[in-house]
Amino acid sequence: MVRLFTLASAHTARLVEMCADDAAARRHSRRHVAEALVVLADRPAPREALAASGVHTIQRVERLLTDRGPAAVTSSRLVVLAALFASGPMLSVVAPVLVMALRHWGLCPLPR
Repeated sequence: MVRLFTLASAHTARLVEMCADDAAARRHSRRHVAEALVVLADRPAPREALAASGVHTIQRVERLLTDRGPAAVTSSRLVVLAALFASGPMLSVVAPVLVMALRHWGLCPLPR
């Protein structure tokens, strides 16, 4: 419905995958993680899971194989913060609805 939320959702999924890449690269070399992404790129992923294959696989492999300086780490953190900031309006819409539903069922611990 709202283009900003659609974009934020897509970018958040991509950022989660990049964070997973970084975690794997801390345990193994960045090159090995990139090679694993290439191997998995042509395999279908379960619908319920985030995928190692997909549109952003090439970007993720290039990111793993390029030298990352402090500026890249800082910009990644800024993007994550921006995604969290953009999700704030969604929470302000969902929270009152959730509280009303919990009150309806007598499960809300908050006073009226």
